[in-house]
Amino acid sequence: MTDEHAGKVAILYPGDHETRQNATAENNRLAQVFQALTNLGVHAEPAVYHDQFCEEVRRQLLRVDVVSGVASFIVTGIYDLTNTD
Repeated sequence: MTDEHAGKVAILYPGDHETRQNATAENNRLAQVFQALTNLGVHAEPAVYHDQFCEEVRRQLLRVDVVSGVASFIVTGIYDLTNTD
């Protein structure tokens, strides 16, 4: 499987602006998920969300093929994800 055929995945999880600016696939609690996707040939990138910069996140999500969200983040309703369409 080549990168051009594997697609791009954004893994959505909550955080502040500093967390977003410093986020990599290796420096967060989901590092093993990022590594597993990389091993499959899938490009995965962190998508740190907060309502204060939802438009920035929305633009990022529009550039990927799949968005995977951390379930506890989505279910608890802490953030209003309707801003990202």
